[in-house]
Amino acid sequence: MNAQVKIGGDTNTPADPSAVLELQSTTKGLLLARVDNPSSIANPATGLLIYNTTSNVVQVNVGTPAAPLWVTVVVSQGTGNTGAVIVSVGTTGQRPTSPVAGMIRLNTSTGKFEGYTGTAWVDLN
Repeated sequence: MNAQVKIGGDTNTPADPSAVLELQSTTKGLLLARVDNPSSIANPATGLLIYNTTSNVVQVNVGTPAAPLWVTVVVSQGTGNTGAVIVSVGTTGQRPTSPVAGMIRLNTSTGKFEGYTGTAWVDLN
């Protein structure tokens, strides 16, 4: 069985065919589950989105349910040009299992920033 749901907006227009769920509003947003400790979620699905209330960031599990790897989705904080970029942080063993070229992270095993070239992780500093 397949289903699509559209909430809000013009309900006479079907949901986007690429979406299982479509939300439309010009005055309201989506509220994600608020979690203070992502590791407390038993077997989180790959792709699960949460709002981490301890870090005040949106995170997604890019690992597996058996071995979750929470990465930050929000990329800047602050106002105007005074914010800072937030990069994923983790050990060498916590590198993404399916990296893509252009990924940047702080490797806490080496204390260095590293980037993925498409074939290998390389130190950036």
